[in-house]
Amino acid sequence: MVESVLIDTVRYRVEQTKETILVDGHACHGDVDYNQTRIRLSCDGAMLGEGRKVQTLMHEIVHALLYERGRQEHENEELVDALASGFVNLIRENPGLMELIRK
Repeated sequence: MVESVLIDTVRYRVEQTKETILVDGHACHGDVDYNQTRIRLSCDGAMLGEGRKVQTLMHEIVHALLYERGRQEHENEELVDALASGFVNLIRENPGLMELIRK
């Protein structure tokens, strides 16, 4: 797992925790704290697979990306989830794309 991600000019720490992550009273696989520039991922029994961690990390990255760009959509869970799933699939299925972007 990565230790941090740079989103525009803001570095977000990535932490894994065994604590239950609650958002609005509901247990979640992850969360993002914009003020502390931190993304937390649950590594309790509900988060066993690396694939689930990657998906959750990308979900929280999309939240942070939209927030840092001043977009109100950062609170839209359906949109964030669709974008996160799409990005993970795009990256997995098109490794040459990442090389092209890096050039």
